[in-house]
Amino acid sequence: MFLSVTELPLSDIRVLDLSRLLPGGFCSQLLADLGADVVKVEDTGMGDYVRWAPPYYGDESQQSLGTRSALYLALNRGKRSIRLDLKSEAGRAAFLRLVPGYDVVLESFRPGVAERRPNHPRDPRVGATCLGVCAADSVVENVLDEGAA
Repeated sequence: MFLSVTELPLSDIRVLDLSRLLPGGFCSQLLADLGADVVKVEDTGMGDYVRWAPPYYGDESQQSLGTRSALYLALNRGKRSIRLDLKSEAGRAAFLRLVPGYDVVLESFRPGVAERRPNHPRDPRVGATCLGVCAADSVVENVLDEGAA
């Protein structure tokens, strides 16, 4: 199968991005750049912490919206965004209704956090591929814990 000149390689992939900070944002940005439909899921409080990180772009009127961070703007171009409180029952229910329509769930929770939540993204019953973005030392720890080293 050949792609047309205007078709990007991941144009038929849909991604729910639950990640925070630079590694997850960069990963989902690469997926979006390759054509994936990426929906960033932010919490209902401050949202992604990168929203508030310098260097700043624009003027003070954008600060209250959390859209003044040049890093946030660069990492989230071409993505759509929604806000869900995944700690609430209603937020988790909304998330679980969204998941079947997506191919990939991207998350960057600390090890064990996702598993403590009911119907966490790594639960096979959720029905999407889950990509965990983590630091290299976490991967090494997990490999050593499983005796695969």
